[in-house]
Formats: sequence, C-alpha cells, structure tokens
Amino acid sequence: ADIQAMRMFEGYSAHLLFQRVIETTIPDLEKAIADIHAIRDAAPENARQKWDLYSRRLQAVIYLLRSADNMVAYQAQLDRVKELGVKPEPNPVLGVQSSWDRTDLMQTARNEIDNTSHLLQLLQSTPEPILDLAPTPDEETIMRLGPDLPAQLKRKIDLMNAHWTDYDRLFTAPNP
Repeated sequence: ADIQAMRMFEGYSAHLLFQRVIETTIPDLEKAIADIHAIRDAAPENARQKWDLYSRRLQAVIYLLRSADNMVAYQAQLDRVKELGVKPEPNPVLGVQSSWDRTDLMQTARNEIDNTSHLLQLLQSTPEPILDLAPTPDEETIMRLGPDLPAQLKRKIDLMNAHWTDYDRLFTAPNP
C-alpha cells in the first residue's frame, strides 16, 4: 500500500495486516527453496554448491521476514498493553497464571530469539556471502546491513536473554 507518509495503518490491526502479507509470502519462498533443491539434486556435482547457496539466500530472506513480523507483532502488543494501563500485582496470590498478554509478548520474544539464532547459524554456515552486506560499517544504511551483522545478531540474542525478567515490570508474574 502506498500510503505517502499517512498513518493509515497502525496498532494491532496494522500488525494483523502485516502478518497476513508475511504469511502469504513465506510459503512462496519455501516452494522456491524446494524447487531449488530439486534442481540441485538433478545438477552435475560441480554445480550443486551454487544451488545450495541460492537456497541459503532464500532461507535468509525468510528469516528476515519472520524477524520483521516478530518486531511488528511485539510492538503492537506492547503498545496495546501499555494503553490498557494495567499495573502488575506486586505480591500475586498463589495460583496466579500468566496472562494472555504476557504469554503472547514473551512467546513473540522467544520466537525472535530462535529466529535470530537460526539466521546467525545460516550466515556462519558458509564462507560465501549469503546477504549483500555493506563492505564497511560507514556504508551501512537502512537499506543495506553492515558487515558486522553476525556480531550484531549475537548481541541482540544476548540482550534479549539478559532482559528476560523485564516482563515482570509489565505484568503480574505467574505464581502457580
């Protein structure tokens, strides 16, 4: 949608629209990967590495799409929760379960940690370039990731894990 800087879509409904785009795109990419594997398997031995690289590149696109989906979902849910203004119970009674909001936000974060880990493993799986990264950090832009992307992904995972208990500041902690 060309919205020309208008705030036509926002909040949780924008997340659902974005999610739908991702859900319809990823199966096409997965089909393309399956087709590439079929071509690779039929190719001469000396050409198979090229097809494996194409497959990895498409897999990286899937991971990037999932990451974008996770980010939009997380922010939409976080905004919704903050708008509700519900404060966590400082001393939850025995038997309090995790709220749907808490579970959803934490599951999205967990999905993003896993997805980022898979992308990092993929990037480190071959010396061949998977993504077209900027040659120097100075050439990194919003449209081109920097050459230190693997280190940034590792830092992202470490930060998300280090702040896992931050959810207790937003939600009543379960006390089963």
